[in-house]
Amino acid sequence: MYFSRFAEFIEMGGRGSYIWWSYGSVFIALSVYYIYSKRKTKNIQQELIKFYKRMNSRSQTTSENKEV
Repeated sequence: MYFSRFAEFIEMGGRGSYIWWSYGSVFIALSVYYIYSKRKTKNIQQELIKFYKRMNSRSQTTSENKEV
């Protein structure tokens, strides 16, 4: 599709408001999902680090008890 003016491009043949609203909605939804995923991943990583530290400390204390 060829547009002679930028305003025609924005209007998209009278359907511009629907088209740009749709693009904006998808962009916002994907942005929110990306941010949520990054935060969730960070929380899971922190929980795993805590879990492995606990497991490591438990294995060290049980091995110390066995040596005594």
